[in-house]
Amino acid sequence: MKRTVFLTGLLSVIFIVTGLFAQDTDITRLPGYINLEKIKIPKSASEITDISIGPGLLKLLSGTSSDSSMKKGISGIMSIRVKSFEIDDSEAGKLLKQLQEIIRKVEKDKWESIVKVKSKDEFTNISVKMNSGKPVGLLILSYEAGDKVTLVNVCGKGIDLNAIKNMGMDLGGYEDKLDSLDMNF
Repeated sequence: MKRTVFLTGLLSVIFIVTGLFAQDTDITRLPGYINLEKIKIPKSASEITDISIGPGLLKLLSGTSSDSSMKKGISGIMSIRVKSFEIDDSEAGKLLKQLQEIIRKVEKDKWESIVKVKSKDEFTNISVKMNSGKPVGLLILSYEAGDKVTLVNVCGKGIDLNAIKNMGMDLGGYEDKLDSLDMNF
């Protein structure tokens, strides 16, 4: 009973603190934010990864971490959003149109494309949004018809892309593509 009360109290404090931190930042207004919520994971999808870490939890993690590389890596990040799932052919056309819409928005908003790979039924697009010489957004879109879709958006006020690369974040299997890039902006 004491343990349950303690855990309930601890979780309440975490949620309150996280909520207080989150109130001061509207991530949707950040230049590196891409609304991935428009992309709905189909009910028929399998092997789903769905991660959403907002400013409150990132500040809490940064403040409580004793790992200096972890602190450095997340200090300028305000949001991490990852969606990865397998799709079947019936969902492919609809998802492709939604992803192409995101790519058009990214191009219109002058994101820098650092990787573009395209073949008949698949593509990968990795882009960075720069603001005053600092990366403020990272976007990874990968699509393979009838197989897998991976979407990653990291945004903030100054993102250390090398630290993200070195944090061991699961970016849907595209970490190796980041390893091959010069991330010193």
